[in-house]
Amino acid sequence: MSLFHHSPAALPQHKPLRALLLTVVVVVTLAGNAAAEPPQQLAELIVSASRSPQPLQEAAQTVTILERADLERLPGGSLFDALEQVSGVDLRQRGPFGQQADVAIRGGSFEQTLILINGIPQVNPQTGHHNLDLPLQLADIERIEIVKGPSARLYGANAMAGAINIVTRASKGPAWRADLSAGDHDALNAQGQARWQLGNWHHRLGAGHQYSSGHRHDEPTGFNSKVINYQAQGELAGQEMQALLALSERDYGASRYYFDDPQQKERSRNARALLAAELYGERLHWRPTLSLNRHEDRYRYAYNGRWFSNDSTSHNLTPGLQGSLESALGHSSFGYSGDWQQIRSSSLGDHQRHLHNLFFNQRYALSDRLQLGGGLHALYSRRWGWQSWPGAEISLAINRQWHWFAAVGGSFRIPTYTEMYYQTPNHRGDADLKPEEATTWETGLRWQDQHRQAHLSLFRRDSDNLIDWAQAPGETLWQVRNVAHSRNWGVESGLTWQQPWPLLPWLVQLDLNYSWLHSDFSSNGLETKYSRDQLRHQLHTGLQLQWLPPLSQRLQLRYERRFGGENALLVDSRLRWQFDRHWSCHLDVTDLFDQKGHESGFVERPGRWLLVGISWQS
Repeated sequence: MSLFHHSPAALPQHKPLRALLLTVVVVVTLAGNAAAEPPQQLAELIVSASRSPQPLQEAAQTVTILERADLERLPGGSLFDALEQVSGVDLRQRGPFGQQADVAIRGGSFEQTLILINGIPQVNPQTGHHNLDLPLQLADIERIEIVKGPSARLYGANAMAGAINIVTRASKGPAWRADLSAGDHDALNAQGQARWQLGNWHHRLGAGHQYSSGHRHDEPTGFNSKVINYQAQGELAGQEMQALLALSERDYGASRYYFDDPQQKERSRNARALLAAELYGERLHWRPTLSLNRHEDRYRYAYNGRWFSNDSTSHNLTPGLQGSLESALGHSSFGYSGDWQQIRSSSLGDHQRHLHNLFFNQRYALSDRLQLGGGLHALYSRRWGWQSWPGAEISLAINRQWHWFAAVGGSFRIPTYTEMYYQTPNHRGDADLKPEEATTWETGLRWQDQHRQAHLSLFRRDSDNLIDWAQAPGETLWQVRNVAHSRNWGVESGLTWQQPWPLLPWLVQLDLNYSWLHSDFSSNGLETKYSRDQLRHQLHTGLQLQWLPPLSQRLQLRYERRFGGENALLVDSRLRWQFDRHWSCHLDVTDLFDQKGHESGFVERPGRWLLVGISWQS
């Protein structure tokens, strides 16, 4: 029985219309002579994911921030399309709209990147493949903070290569918004949001539906997804409160995603509740939080002519209490968080575990220019006992434009239930896995003036007991093992320049980012699934163009080359026409030149994908 309940009625493929639209994109890309609006001064960005918010220029780590204006301009229209444009981030998704995607940072695995919503960790104990199964749309997100490098002392386990903090949009102010886009492969993306106020409480409701019959009609590659979420902000007993309730359902073809066979289908349902309060005293600030996540997953696949089904339901209950204090010793942050994880699964069995986290971090200013920081995060579990990760950092403002930083820290990752207990005819987990461990060093420079920002960082990560699916040459059984040791080091650089050339007034902004990774990897002669599938070279170029006062375009070019030798040169574009303050329309083209190759594992890229959309807001 198919997991899909829709009957795709293929729309006619209007090739002349598509050719005309593509011609418009190319022509506008290559020519234009209208005057642009005056460049805006680069604003100071605040990193809220650091447990003690501070200006980006003072952060002792490499942090990339995508603001709301950035998200509006980027082609694609999903969280995953946005992450795909960040240097140092390896986003592997199957098709558009992010039905399923894995994200890795600086050569780490998708299991080693921690996802947070409003600073609250969101961990799926079943598998890291579900970490980005979030009941949020791009219209629900105010900003995305990507923290690269040693992050465990701030967030705990699983922030081994970095962390991504998703900040949802504020509820304040009455407003309405609707977005509708459609395009190739019967694609439909409909979203709506409403904001209102009752008393001293602000409310926000968002809903969306994404559908496609699939880019390969001979294999299950279509999807049918629904999302709804509600957010409230207000005061209770004089203290600030925030609540987020969200539901999502995704039904999609998983052709060739987990192994090289088209007959794979998956359906997931996710329910999340997040609560947070801001309790302010004269000097002490407390932030109690509570997160509840229920995730249902039904995965079906065919093997040797037989269909198998894995049905799993996992629960996470994560209470937390963070305190922060300003004193003569500087800024102190400290707290506790728990994580009660449970799973009931036809393929993994029934399991549960309780994790307890304690952390303390201190930041002290020796002068107006020099800051020191350090701290410790400790985790206790019955299986592995106490584990701890210390870290330290230094930050120096050389002058008003130049800033230098350095950091070192340990990190740790707990095996997922899939890695420990999965059993199929060709896959076998290991209940006796050891946690992964790593030590990371980073140093870097930032430079900024009124219209330009630049950064350069060097990093190194030494990892032990890396977990991966492995097999000896000639075997067919994939078995999870603590298989590898690795030493990764690399360089990351970037430049953002507002109005770079006065002779080209329509070129409003230029973004240029490059990252390079080298890896010494040892797996004792075993073939592995994920550990060597990393990006060696990554070049990202973004152009913000203002052809006419109402007509703008965002062009994104990225070149990627993996250690295995596969490379890709991909170009995405968004043309946007702002009719007035209420109405706008856009034309998105992803993979403009229809590049061949693999998106993830055995999954081939869907190729060129065109979407036309219209938006209205009050």
